[in-house]
Amino acid sequence: MKVKELYKGLFHVKFDTQYVETSTFMRLQEFYESPFNTIRNKYFTRECYEDRYVKEYGVFDYYTKWSGFNVPGHIVNLFFRVFNEHNDLSKKEYKLFKRVLRISSKNQSNYYLIATHNDLDIDHETAHGFYYLLSEYRVAMNKLIKETRNCVMIKKLKKKLLNMGYCTKFLDDEVQAYLSTDNAKDSYVPLSKQKNNKIIIKRFKETFEKFKGELK
Repeated sequence: MKVKELYKGLFHVKFDTQYVETSTFMRLQEFYESPFNTIRNKYFTRECYEDRYVKEYGVFDYYTKWSGFNVPGHIVNLFFRVFNEHNDLSKKEYKLFKRVLRISSKNQSNYYLIATHNDLDIDHETAHGFYYLLSEYRVAMNKLIKETRNCVMIKKLKKKLLNMGYCTKFLDDEVQAYLSTDNAKDSYVPLSKQKNNKIIIKRFKETFEKFKGELK
């Protein structure tokens, strides 16, 4: 596990393997944005989550399904406080907790964690970090989302994201991250090859690249 500050307040946790990454971040991520009301913002055991997941999807494929994670600092702090109170942190979670202590002591809650095990997901997770940390970026992306809200592609993308297991509460954040960083050929973006949709995707990408370039 390596931690690097990519931009001011945005910290990247890099793992060697997908399994170590997902097993470290699973409960933290689901505490933040699980689609299950019995899980989100509540204390839960791994067994409890696995049972709820299998009930919904039929099989527990979490460790191979997800490859990137993102959680705002105030949620990270709350997660470790709640799960510490229950004396229930795995060795991997505790290792992350020790690294987070160094970050939160300097940044309090005004930071953002992203995690990957390969470089392909960094931009996508960075877009989430920008959306949380940078008000100008969030305003710009929300404007684009509002302007394209009735677009068939956007509606299909939201439906696809919900089916994948994303939480309704965070759909706008996911939409801006997918449209601004994924390749147009990516199957996560339905109808992305159509001309009008290419124009929409280009606007999201240009906004992301503009902020990314200015912050370097």
